Amino acid sequence: MSQFSVNTKAIVINLINSSENDILVTLLTQDLGKIKVYASGAKSIKSSRNHNLQLGNIVNVSLYQKNNFYWLKECHSTLSFLQKDHQLIQLNLLFYFLEILKNFAPENEPSPKLFELSSLVITSLYHNQWPKFIKYQINILNIIGFGTPKDLQQNYLDKKYQIAQQQLILYFESILEKPLASHKLLTK
Repeated sequence: MSQFSVNTKAIVINLINSSENDILVTLLTQDLGKIKVYASGAKSIKSSRNHNLQLGNIVNVSLYQKNNFYWLKECHSTLSFLQKDHQLIQLNLLFYFLEILKNFAPENEPSPKLFELSSLVITSLYHNQWPKFIKYQINILNIIGFGTPKDLQQNYLDKKYQIAQQQLILYFESILEKPLASHKLLTK
């Protein structure tokens, strides 16, 4: 059985409890694309990985692959989104964006540009920089091959950021052909 190790940057997209102390983590990585990683013992109180593996965190990870599955060795946060106080709208938009990545990022296909733009989306949201947050989402639409509707681009250029963000949500939903679960948080 062959085994290899890799160190890469990643964004924590999703977490699923797999046992009392273990988590199945979905990461968008700089070098491997979107992957699922088994984090053995990560939920243990003694584990330093516990607070690093939070949704929206940008992390440096050390992984190894064994039997066609990735395992987490180490994880260190470079940006811990949920460790800082944010407005409710920022948290809702974070969950919305993570849902976008979960649905649109291809599995096991490296896309350094998608990773870079996704990191910029999260960083701009973290710092409450709405124009950049929207601009980077528009860039992601272009990177993943869907383009941007002209009225969305125009609203962004006219600095109608709230309208542009609503149009982004609706456009992603139209591509998916279903409503985003996180959109319910934004409308309540």
